[in-house]
Amino acid sequence: MPRDAIRENKLTMLVVIFALLPLAVGCDDGMDRVKMSGKVIYDGKPVQDGMIRFMPKPGTERPLTIEPIKNGLYNTNTSGGVPSGSYKVDIRSFNPDDPIPMGPGEPERRQLLPAKYNNRTELEITLKPGQKKLEHDFILEK
Repeated sequence: MPRDAIRENKLTMLVVIFALLPLAVGCDDGMDRVKMSGKVIYDGKPVQDGMIRFMPKPGTERPLTIEPIKNGLYNTNTSGGVPSGSYKVDIRSFNPDDPIPMGPGEPERRQLLPAKYNNRTELEITLKPGQKKLEHDFILEK
């Protein structure tokens, strides 16, 4: 199997593990979830390899939701959706040629987006109770 395919499979597996962790501990959280999907575009081009995280804002008692971005598209099918509530949105884009860290001490992948979209994100979204599905594109500029 080519090295790039192995790296991609490892990253996908890590995202799936973290997304399914709440289910693995045997809890049905009973939260009203919104299935989200959409495009992630930066400087007019699709984000080829990345990750999107929906981080609960203070006062929102909800779990973190993490999903991969591939070829400019994301969806929350793996996690079952994002629970209703208010979130900061952290978007990361990686160079697909950078190796995926497989443990502590390994270098992190180089971040291709400005910090205003991840470490110091300015992106926010609020999902309403009863909302079942939402298509939302993130069009990011330099």
